[in-house]
Amino acid sequence: MRSPKNIKMADIARKLNVSIVSVSKALSGKEGVSDQTRKKILAMAKEMGYMKHSTDVLQGEADTVIVMVAQRFFGDSSFYSQMYNSLLQNLNGEGYTTVLEIVSQVREQNNYMPPSLGKKNVVGIIFMGEMARPYINEVAKTGIPYMFLDFYDSNYCVNSVSSDSMKGAYLMTKHLIEQNLTDITFVGSIDMTSSIMDRYLGYVRAMTLSGLSDKIKWLPDRNTETGKFIKVPLPDSLPQAFFCNNDSIAFLLIQQLHDRNISVPEDISVLGFDDSNISRISNPTISTYQVDIPSMTQISVDVLKTMLKHKDVVYKQISVPGKVLYRESSK
Repeated sequence: MRSPKNIKMADIARKLNVSIVSVSKALSGKEGVSDQTRKKILAMAKEMGYMKHSTDVLQGEADTVIVMVAQRFFGDSSFYSQMYNSLLQNLNGEGYTTVLEIVSQVREQNNYMPPSLGKKNVVGIIFMGEMARPYINEVAKTGIPYMFLDFYDSNYCVNSVSSDSMKGAYLMTKHLIEQNLTDITFVGSIDMTSSIMDRYLGYVRAMTLSGLSDKIKWLPDRNTETGKFIKVPLPDSLPQAFFCNNDSIAFLLIQQLHDRNISVPEDISVLGFDDSNISRISNPTISTYQVDIPSMTQISVDVLKTMLKHKDVVYKQISVPGKVLYRESSK
């Protein structure tokens, strides 16, 4: 039998067949669970010897992990909402309190630090998605251990966990070429994030190895200052296929093509990336690369725990493979 010290929220959730989030809310006194469920959770926590820890949570004394994400990404992306929900469950399952800090453009540009960084119980920070480097540098001055999720930067000695964007883009472009679609344009502002650059490089690799280097083309998809999506500047002569760096821009591009009476995929194929919710509700549904969010968030929490336990760690850039999903938007 596990000692009370090793009992996790996940163990309580498993015993009662409820979610980890429900356990977390019940133990922290938050809304979102019924009184009956809360009583069952508190009773089980006491029975399993977890009540001391739950008291720590109620008193705000539990170890806290801050998840930071730029508003320009979180506001427009169901992908990051999915990633945060998965990350939250994994962190709660390990007994951490989680604070989400959505950093506005003004705060990011002016290096305004959130008050939560000053709390004594903050043990770690996860940057979820790209953040301005001066802002990261300012956060680093606090001395709180931090890591990157869904991006990396080789200039930093920091643990990072990201999707294998380069391989995913290579496989998707290669598939198009095998369908005799050789005139392919990449859609994405390649200098905005490490993941967009990697997806572009995967596309370039597939085109080059297929003898199509003279047909490599790309179009921007966002304002470089605000990060907001823009209307894709379509050329007069359209390619056979567009490979978009994410599902959201693929969705918007399909609407843009429909407005010009261009059918997808009959007239042109469109591919996305991430397998976010919008790829499944789109009409047509979007062929995409499924980023393995559960594995990425679980690995991130495991890496963070190792960082906090061992101060002398070898920093790693961990790349997590995903899966190609062919749907209605491509031939």
